Amino acid sequence: MSIHCRVARSEDKEILVNLIVQLQEFHHLPRQTQREITRDIEQMPASFEAWIAENENDEVLGLALVAIYPGPGIAKGLYLKELFVVSASRRSGVGHALMNALARSACSRGFPRIDLVTTYENAKARAFYDGIGAKADESKVFYRLDADALSALAEEIPQR
Repeated sequence: MSIHCRVARSEDKEILVNLIVQLQEFHHLPRQTQREITRDIEQMPASFEAWIAENENDEVLGLALVAIYPGPGIAKGLYLKELFVVSASRRSGVGHALMNALARSACSRGFPRIDLVTTYENAKARAFYDGIGAKADESKVFYRLDADALSALAEEIPQR
């Protein structure tokens, strides 16, 4: 099977919505409506890219969602938010093809790294990332302000 990876175009909105619905189902995430997903896609910042993997028949096989994140005095890099392969195409090289395309894109733009996270429990993902040469950085801890914590922090009155 031949796998082609590319950055999604504006006409790929329906493809992206379908892939994100499948991704939410696979990860047991709260489900958004198709309208909400479409709105989110339309409001993606310019520093965010959606990559699509397809076979030679233009059948959609997978998705990678990445952000470009430069900072003052910090070299640009890619942050892989999601890597998802449709169920019928898992273990057929699609994830590797997407990561290869991201690596080529990062190198061609002079980005020295791709950062990503996965859960400790996701042994298959960890083995996959280990297998492509990614190194786990045990010196870092992933944090998240969820909706409740975010609202509580936003409501605090700053001390002067």
